[in-house]
This record gives sequence, structure tokens and C-alpha cells, in this order.
Amino acid sequence: MAMTTDDEYRYITSNNVPDFYVNPYCPIGLGKGYCVQQEIDAGTCYFTGLVCGAEDNGEGTNDYGDVWVPQEDNYKIKLEGNPTLEDRPADMYDISKVGGSKTNGAATGVAINGIAIQGPNDAGDVSIDEAGFQLACGGHVTPPMGNDETEGDTPSGPPK
Repeated sequence: MAMTTDDEYRYITSNNVPDFYVNPYCPIGLGKGYCVQQEIDAGTCYFTGLVCGAEDNGEGTNDYGDVWVPQEDNYKIKLEGNPTLEDRPADMYDISKVGGSKTNGAATGVAINGIAIQGPNDAGDVSIDEAGFQLACGGHVTPPMGNDETEGDTPSGPPK
């Protein structure tokens, strides 16, 4: 992971692999499929026929489950976000609204070790603010409380 900054942005390049050991993972169990019966019955299982731990699942799998595969991700994130701007809330996946860019479309932010944050569960059962993640959209999950400098009945207005 490499990180640099200029006066306005933080630039991060990462291989998106944690810097600590992560066990192989099977969402339903080793030797099981990737969908629950309700998904199969509804026709919404996109992985019908795949078995976790099978030899022929391709890159990112082994005999013990799914494993991390390096993938280069690049981020350009504002150093200081402003979630009280009048056009907020905005799409948290659209980093271009704050002049940023990213190569991982699903990422909403990036952790200090360079791992993409793709949703609240990645915060480890705490809020994203508490976990210290910087969101790529330039904001944060909870609006600042007590901001009396905004006006009007907009999402950026003061808390009610």
C-alpha cells in the first residue's frame, strides 16, 4: 500500500489484500454451495452449481474455500470532506461529485491499510465514523450535530 497527499487530496494505491492472515472462507460451509435455498427457489442464485472448496472454481479459491486475490486499486480522496454541502446527501458510490476518483466501483472508502470498504459491515460491528474510515465521497455516515450555520429544510440543514 502506498499513500501520498497534496494540499487537497490523498492518493492511495493498494493491492487490496489485508496485511494480516485471513482464513479461507465459505459463506455457507466447506463443500456447500454459495446460495441458500430461498435464492435457488426464487431463481436469484447467480452461482448455481458452484461448490465452495471445489478444485475448479478458478482464481481466488482453493481446497479450503475462497481466498484473497491481489487486485490493484487506486483512490483519490479529498483530505477534508464536507457532508453539510447543500447537494448532500449524495450517492456514496459517486466520488466524482467531490473531484475524487477510484478504480474499485463498489468501494465507499478505504481503510488505513489500503483495504476497500464496501459497506457498513466492513467496519467490524462499529460505525464507520467510530472505525475511522474516510469515505471516498468526502462525507461520513452520521451528519455533524449542532451545525447551526446551515439554513432551510434540506438534508444539510441543522438536526431537528
